[in-house]
Amino acid sequence: MMVHTWGEGSNHTQNFDSSSVSPQLVTHLHEQLQFYKDKAQKLEAEVQHLKEELALRHGPAPRPPVSCQLSIQKPPSPITIAFRIENPQLQQNNAITSDKPPELADLLKRVPKADEAWCLRRKELQLDKPEEVIGTFMAFVFRAQPAVISDQVRDQSRPPTDTGRLEDFKAFVRGLRRESERATQLYYFAELLFVSLCRVASMNGASRDTIDSLMDDFLPSTRKGKQKRQFTYLSHLRASVLWPIHQAELLRKKFKHRADEFFLLYGPTVTKYRQLHENKNTQKFADLARLPPPPREGEFSSDISFAIPLMMTLIVGDRYKSVLRLRQDV
Repeated sequence: MMVHTWGEGSNHTQNFDSSSVSPQLVTHLHEQLQFYKDKAQKLEAEVQHLKEELALRHGPAPRPPVSCQLSIQKPPSPITIAFRIENPQLQQNNAITSDKPPELADLLKRVPKADEAWCLRRKELQLDKPEEVIGTFMAFVFRAQPAVISDQVRDQSRPPTDTGRLEDFKAFVRGLRRESERATQLYYFAELLFVSLCRVASMNGASRDTIDSLMDDFLPSTRKGKQKRQFTYLSHLRASVLWPIHQAELLRKKFKHRADEFFLLYGPTVTKYRQLHENKNTQKFADLARLPPPPREGEFSSDISFAIPLMMTLIVGDRYKSVLRLRQDV
């Protein structure tokens, strides 16, 4: 065996005989080697333990990026709930065809949104003054023909028959039914007028308790005894009273053509339509269908102003003038 040895200032080689090594030295070297191996394993175990403890405290240790091909599948994520606000852009694909005519959208755009616009609309409709509103209401109320019950009731001088009393009562109820629309409108108007007077009294210093007591005594009660002076009932009352004014506003909103409103508001009754159909080819048709006079030269029929007497003449003819004269005489 050749062994290289280095000395000070020299470099030489020395032969070494392995047979001269004692067994004790070999055993000692093996023990030293095993000791250092065990110590290295313990150090590796401590290093691994420190890494795990560090990961628990500060999260996983950063790792170098691994170059690999990206996967198409996304990693699993926790369940989330997303809320989406619908808008016209999102609803284009799921749009449902509407049956509403396009004229309705234009009408809704022209509906006033503020009090100032409503006041201007009332001035245009000539319904901003008290006398105009009351006159319009009275004209709507009195446009219904009063029922002539006495002409339909059997003469009391004749002896009653088996069904005579039933026929009399049927005629009486039918007459009341004809008056129901006008009576209901008068009832609603009287209630709203009373509520308005209570408000005026409150603004002028009247006691609130006194006004509440008067309203409790005046307004109708339900079966359970609960008074109706609440917002829902008063709102319904106001809507019912303003129905004629609302119809008058609809009459003036048209673009120079209001034929449908004329027939809707002032057209003949179902019975009158039946009579017109039955007498359409006879001379009586001209008497049943009363038309307004033709417009003068240069005047358009669509520019006729909203005149209650003219509208009443279309339905009841000269009878409306007699009603006005009777009211003036009274």
